[in-house]
Amino acid sequence: MPWQKHSDSQELTSAAITNYSRTVRYGTYVNESVLVNAATPRSRPRGQVRRRQILEAATAVFLELGYARSTIELIAARAGASKGTIYSFFGSKAGLFGALIDERAEHILAGFSDVKVGNVDVRTALTDIGQRYMDIVMSVDAIGLYRLILADGPHLPDLVHNFYRVGQDRITAHVAEMLRVWVKDGLISADEPDRIATQFLDAVRGELHLRVVAGLPLDDLPNAIRSNVVHGARTFWRALSRGEPMKSDVVIDSGSCRCSTRGDCHAD
Repeated sequence: MPWQKHSDSQELTSAAITNYSRTVRYGTYVNESVLVNAATPRSRPRGQVRRRQILEAATAVFLELGYARSTIELIAARAGASKGTIYSFFGSKAGLFGALIDERAEHILAGFSDVKVGNVDVRTALTDIGQRYMDIVMSVDAIGLYRLILADGPHLPDLVHNFYRVGQDRITAHVAEMLRVWVKDGLISADEPDRIATQFLDAVRGELHLRVVAGLPLDDLPNAIRSNVVHGARTFWRALSRGEPMKSDVVIDSGSCRCSTRGDCHAD
């Protein structure tokens, strides 16, 4: 990875159990500090292992039956756990589903490594972020959960709201914050970082995601994903680095039609 990490981001406080503050930096921006308890590599807290087992069982049940038909009883049976244990961890079926989405968002955010101030290759950073994002959202389980949202979402609006609030909205906010810092540091120009962050992730995902969700076969999915990521990062880097603020209503000419990034398309 070409990004450089801050040597002061972790501080050992104990030989057996390490408590440290993990600081994620984007340029001069400090995103969050999280207190993490890390036991020895050979062991994991019993509660953490149990929680992981329940999440794996819930994922399997949700993907097999959909959200509406899944029950805490079925998930408990699959996990070999009591209903009380599941409720103590997650509170409800909605809380359990939210934990699944939160976990996937955390996996993506964990890939947003530290960027050293004054030594940022924005195009490489965008490429790395796009690749990490696609590695997660194009995984088999993530595609299955997306299909679940499409199937059950119209009847369960709260489910869709939670899906975006816990997952996509958090990821977009992180990318937008990075853009703001790079604007402040004079590395790029962008007038609406929130909207542009959304457009960047949409561009990286592209029609490829829809094809996979629809079940259309692809000969070389990893190569197709990489192509999407590289093209998206290159396109946005060129626009962001031109010296003039990138407008969120810029027109993209695809050959057969001209589309505004606000969503308006017109056939040529």
